[in-house]
Amino acid sequence: MHPAFRSHSPRAHRGLRSRRCSRAASSKDGKRESEAKDTTVKAQDNAVQKKAAKSSLEFINNHQRSWFAEMYTDMIRMDGISAAAYVAAILGLNAVFFTILYWLHASGFELNSRENSTPGIVDLFFYSLANTSTLGESDVHCVTRFALLLANFQAITVQMVLVFVTGVFFTRLTQVKPDIRASKYIIFSRFQGRPCLMARYVFNNPKEILVDVRMNLTYKRHVKIEGGQKFFKYDNLTLMRDEAVRQRVAQSLIHFIDDDSPLKGMNIEDLKNSGAAFDISVFASEAYSMQGVFYVRTYEAKKDEILYNVEYRDMIYTTANGRRVVDHANLDVVEELKSKLP
Repeated sequence: MHPAFRSHSPRAHRGLRSRRCSRAASSKDGKRESEAKDTTVKAQDNAVQKKAAKSSLEFINNHQRSWFAEMYTDMIRMDGISAAAYVAAILGLNAVFFTILYWLHASGFELNSRENSTPGIVDLFFYSLANTSTLGESDVHCVTRFALLLANFQAITVQMVLVFVTGVFFTRLTQVKPDIRASKYIIFSRFQGRPCLMARYVFNNPKEILVDVRMNLTYKRHVKIEGGQKFFKYDNLTLMRDEAVRQRVAQSLIHFIDDDSPLKGMNIEDLKNSGAAFDISVFASEAYSMQGVFYVRTYEAKKDEILYNVEYRDMIYTTANGRRVVDHANLDVVEELKSKLP
């Protein structure tokens, strides 16, 4: 058959129809896969939004280490009472666990007070407790090798726990935490006649001395970029004094609001609308141990911790006999600013 007439044959028409049908079927399958993928992505996005809406900060879909790997650092982070309760719980579980093992092999133990007598579960618990506390005094003793193996294994686990607890204890003991208290409010005020943002903090302990001190004041808020996307922007504000060789009593952090300041023209409503907050941070070395210490305090506009057109009341004054006094009761006291800010 001539090639010009080959496409008009019935066989050619059937082949053409089958190819068209297969193309249509594959197109529909591709469309279904695309729709299914979009639906899955939307469902995942909704799930993420629901999880994130539960709190102001929540990590989701993150790769976190196991509780066992984090146990040491968690015990250093937590308060002293919680850490002590954690240790007591570990030792208590050790005593109960080995009591059960001893009870399952009770025939391997005897009472010292009565020959050929199998101890009960209460006697075995006190035996396990004596091993856990390393006291070793009990009315029970081992009579089989397997029982002796269990008792020695418990002694090894107790030693491991004690090494772990000793590490936590000395790490916490050698940590130096500065006894610093910052004012409840950060204020827009005036200093030497110039508009400024001001914060202050004091040392509660007069014996506390910090050296090589570095201070920072950070301004953070939500900003919009092209396309309507939001992100959290940080600005390190320039301070009148951001370093000190030595600090002991109190310190004020002052940022002058000039033409170069990101706070130029801002008011409280602007700060609240942008979800603004300020962080003051102090990094230094403790004068005697020379260990690094760090302090941070956050002020949020939505919590009314940022005040406008006020000034701090003086904390330091001199008595009639020439003695300088630092009155911590005035730390959070503010007064109306006489020369109002624009």
